[in-house]
Order: sequence, then C-alpha cells, then structure tokens
Amino acid sequence: MSAIGINGAKKQKILVIEGSVSFGRRIVEELNSNGFEATLVTNGIEAIKLIYNILPRLIILNTASPYFDSYNLLKQKDSEPLLKKIPVFLVSTQGLPINMNKIPQNSVTQIIMLFREDPADLVVRVKKYLDELSGGNSSNGKNGDRKINVLWLENDKLVSNIYGKKMIYSGFNLKLVDNGDEAFKILTSDKSVFIPDIFILDPYLPGMNGIDILQKLDKNPDMKKIPIMILTNVDRESDREKTRLLGAQVYIIKSHSSPDQIIQEIQNLL
Repeated sequence: MSAIGINGAKKQKILVIEGSVSFGRRIVEELNSNGFEATLVTNGIEAIKLIYNILPRLIILNTASPYFDSYNLLKQKDSEPLLKKIPVFLVSTQGLPINMNKIPQNSVTQIIMLFREDPADLVVRVKKYLDELSGGNSSNGKNGDRKINVLWLENDKLVSNIYGKKMIYSGFNLKLVDNGDEAFKILTSDKSVFIPDIFILDPYLPGMNGIDILQKLDKNPDMKKIPIMILTNVDRESDREKTRLLGAQVYIIKSHSSPDQIIQEIQNLL
C-alpha cells in the first residue's frame, strides 16, 4: 500500500540507487521529510528488482558507485518496456566526470553535478521536476517561448568555441564577452539591448575579474535576480565558498564537465 501524505494524496515514490550508504540515507531522509516516499538500494541487482516491484515515479542514480556499473544499469532498465519510461536523474558527486558516451540515448532526464554532498540541493530539483510533470508549473517559465539570453564572460577562445557552439545549437541566445568591464556594462546599463537571463563567468580573468563583478552585483538588489554560474578550472573549496557567498548558485570545473552537462546545468538554473 502506498503511503498517504498529510493532504490525503499518495506520496510519490522515489528510488535512490547510491553506493554510499551514508550519503544515500541522507538523500532518502531529505526526500521523506519533504513528503516523498523514498527507498534506498546500494547494489545493481537489487536495484532492478526494486524498480520492478515499486515502479517509482523517479529514479536517482549516482554514477560514482564502486559496487555497480550505473551505465549498464541504465541499459538494463531501458531494455524493459515497462521500466523505460521511468525518469532518471543521473547524479555525479564531488565533481567526478560523467562519461556521456556511455549513457544510452534518451535514458536520462536530468544530469546533476553535486559539488557538495548536500541532499537539499538535489531535493529542490526533484520537487521542481515533479511539480512541472504534474502540471504545477509551466515549462516555459518567465521567458515564454523566446530564447534564453546567456551572458558568458570567458577569454579562453578554445573553451568558448566548444561550449559556445553547444549553447547556440541548444537554442540559447549567447552573448560572449572576454573582459569584465564589458560584462559589467551589459549587466548594469539601462540602455543595454541584451538583458541576460543567466550570467556565466570565470572569476579569474585580467582586468575587472569575476570576483570584482560578483562583489559589485552583490550590492545591487536588482542584479541578485539573475542566476549565476561559475565555470572555471580553479578547483579550490575556498573559491567555491567565496563565490557562493557572493551569489553564485553553481560552481563547475571546465575540465570535469562536458558541453551537454553545462547545458543541463543552465536549464536547471532557469
């Protein structure tokens, strides 16, 4: 029998497939405290059995487990017509890379990079997705049918070429700038014809760098409404914390992330 929520509705079942028992339990506890019925499984064989038995509304699968091959698990799931339609959140913790080439086509709904093992961040995304799936929110959000404006501060031409093409191919309206002064002018000018929906930056550039910009934006209440993503190769916990305190929601290491993962993170922020 399914559990019943306080409003009388059936709780949505979520299966958490996670090799780390301690982290898996934290995810399950956070999900359950937010009104879901979550179950933890720590090995692949039991995972397939449980997917059959409980037919969850959503599966959360960590790619980094030493006890099972998560990519093979996706293939097994998708080989069964009954299970194929169950959405999957593929999670990577501590910035560990995801091998995009090993993911079966159309097998994953969202790819989520958790740079800090904070289940609360994951649960926010679960709630947003399931709400939208149930018709609680419009998928177009505040932007309707227009293209999303992405402002990106990056001076590495090779990186901007690779990731920039992917952003454009994914339907974003990209404005690429290579210096902090120009980025700040676009963000703060009343006469700017380009109003960004999201701001992506590398904090460590010559001239007015990303940290300088974040400090200035942090003092402007209107600017705090723009989601901020850090995209850099500087992997220091002190920098993660510094940019987080200055308003950045996501901190991504370039060398650890594919273009597809960056696109997914942009979509998650909007």
